Amino acid sequence: MCDTATGATLLLCSREALLVRHGCRVRSLCLQKGGVIVVDTGMIDVRAFYETYVAVVGRPSTSRGEGKEYHGPCPWCGGTDRFAFWDSGRYSCSIRASGCGRAGRDVIDFLREYAGLTFLEACAELGLDPGSQYSRPATLVSAADGEPPSPAWQEQAAAVLHQAQRILWSKPGRAALEYLRRRGLTEETIRGAQLGYIPFSREGKWFRATLADWGLPAEDDRDACVWLPEGILIPWVAEGDLWKLNVRRLSGLRDGDAKYVQVSGSGEGLYNADALCADAPLVVCESELDALSGEQECTDLAAFVATGATTRGRRARWVERMQQAPVVLVAYDDDLPGANGQRAGDRGAAYWVNTLPQAMRWTLWAHDVNDMLVHGIDLCQWVELGRAVASTRTWSSPVLPIGSSQESCLAAEEELHPIPPSFGERACIRCGGHEARRRDDGVWLCPCYWTWHERRAP
Repeated sequence: MCDTATGATLLLCSREALLVRHGCRVRSLCLQKGGVIVVDTGMIDVRAFYETYVAVVGRPSTSRGEGKEYHGPCPWCGGTDRFAFWDSGRYSCSIRASGCGRAGRDVIDFLREYAGLTFLEACAELGLDPGSQYSRPATLVSAADGEPPSPAWQEQAAAVLHQAQRILWSKPGRAALEYLRRRGLTEETIRGAQLGYIPFSREGKWFRATLADWGLPAEDDRDACVWLPEGILIPWVAEGDLWKLNVRRLSGLRDGDAKYVQVSGSGEGLYNADALCADAPLVVCESELDALSGEQECTDLAAFVATGATTRGRRARWVERMQQAPVVLVAYDDDLPGANGQRAGDRGAAYWVNTLPQAMRWTLWAHDVNDMLVHGIDLCQWVELGRAVASTRTWSSPVLPIGSSQESCLAAEEELHPIPPSFGERACIRCGGHEARRRDDGVWLCPCYWTWHERRAP
C-alpha cells in the first residue's frame, strides 16, 4: 500500500495532479505555474460522497493504510461490485479485468472525470477552498482539463493500433469485421476510422502490459497494469494527437459487464472532433459507431461527434469548438428510464442544452443512430427534420393577467407560438398526422412523440 504505519508520505507527480497522503487524510494538489497548491479533502465524508453515485454492496473490508474498502456497480460501466473506493478517497474500476479502467486519487478526481468539472468547479462543489492563488484560473495547468496523453503513451497506442488494424483484415478478425458490416458500416468507413481488432491471447485471456510500457507512472499496487480487452479497437484522433483507445467488446460479455472499455491512460477526448466546423450543424452522439453511422450517411448535412458516455466530452477545449456550430442536435441513446425514473440520455442532453444556446435534444427514431442505420431508417431525413425543427425554436412565453381562463391561456399561446407551416405541408413519418405540440424547450413535435414514450415507460 502507499502508506506505512508511520504515516509515510507518498508524492505522485503527473501532468494532471499531485497528491500527498498522510494516513487516511488525502490532500489533492494541482500544478500551477510557479508552485504547488494543496487542497485538504480530509473533511469530506468519503463514504457518503460515493454513495451518491454508487450503491454499496456487501460488507466493507479493511485496507492497510487507506481505511475500509467498499464495492458497488461502476457509475460509468455498471456491473455489480467491480467499482471500489476507499476511506482515503481513492476509487478504481481497474482492479478487475471486467472493469472500464477508470481510477482516481480522491473525490476531486472523481468529480472531474465523472461530472466533467474543472479543478476549481470540483472544489466549489465540495465546499473546499482551492486557495487565493486560483483567483486567476488561467494559471492552472492540468491534463484533465484538455491535454492529450503523453508522447510515450501515444507512441505505444499507435503501435497497438497498427497491429490491431492488420488483425481485423486477416482471418482472426473475420468475425469482428463481419460484426461491423452487420452494423451497416462500409469498408470505406471502417478503413477511414482506422478500426482494428484485439483478439484473446493464446490462453483465451485479455492481453496485458506493464504501466511502464505505456509511459504511465508506477502504481502502489504491484498488480496494476494496462489491460487490452478482446474486441474492436477504436482510436480517438484529434488535432494530430491520439487521445484515446476504446474497445467495443464482442466476446465473453456477461450481464452487467461494460460493452466499452477504454485503455488506461487515455485522455478526455471528443470522437471525430476534427469534423467540427463553424458552418455545419452538429449531431452529438453517445458511441463511436453512432458517429460513424451518421458521418457515413450524412456527410454533407452535419458533423457527427461522440462523447463516449452521456457524462463525458465536457472539457473546455471541446465545448469552445462545439459552440461554433450553428445548430447542435443532441442524439444520446433513447434508453428506458432507470431506477430513479430518469433517462440517462435525457440527463446528459440537459447539460448540453444548458451549456450551448443553440443545442436541443433531438429524439431518435430507434434506440441510437447506429440502430437507425441498421433498420434502414433515413438518417438524412432525420437530420434535415432536426434542422427544420431547430429553426422554429422560440424562448419567450406569454405574459397573461392573473386569473386568466385556461381557454384564454391556450389562445394566447397559439397566437404567440403558431404551429409551424411545415407540419401542415408534411405528414409525420411515424404516424402520418399533421398536428403538433410545443415542448417546454420550444421544440415542436408530433403528439405521437409523447404517446410513444408513454408506451415505452416501465
